[in-house]
Amino acid sequence: MRIRLLAVPLLLLLCAPLAARADLVFDLLPAVQTGTPGTTLTFSGSLQNTGTSDLFLNLDNLGPLGPGLTLDDSKFFANVPPSLAANASTGPIPLFDVVIAPTASLGDYFGSFGVLGGADSSAQDLLATQTFQVTVVPEAGTLSLLMASVIIGLGVAARRRACRT
Repeated sequence: MRIRLLAVPLLLLLCAPLAARADLVFDLLPAVQTGTPGTTLTFSGSLQNTGTSDLFLNLDNLGPLGPGLTLDDSKFFANVPPSLAANASTGPIPLFDVVIAPTASLGDYFGSFGVLGGADSSAQDLLATQTFQVTVVPEAGTLSLLMASVIIGLGVAARRRACRT
């Protein structure tokens, strides 16, 4: 009797379908980008299923980035396949955009991008996450104007000193 009680749960475990393991390798290429206010940066990456069963890629998870920067994940849904077969890879594909508002403050901003999925099309397990960085710098024209102003100011100051002597 005792053997029968143990045999039923063991048989159920052996016959149950195996769940897909989270064997997703995810790389952002590159993970650090620089942009000026009013521009859009596109982050690309590659996804590889190193597991032995199909892996469904159902959703993404964008971490907060900072004021003046907006994340747009529409490229993930347009470019990522619904699933990856065992040992399959996407190669480099566009995954998301970061829109830098014209009013964004200069500096470094950090965020994260995660891929959710699993053994079926409704799974929402976190499979992999990558962090990324956006550095907002002034426009080249702004820097040129600033440098020209400094040079002119120094020239005027030098000329005034020369006239006094």
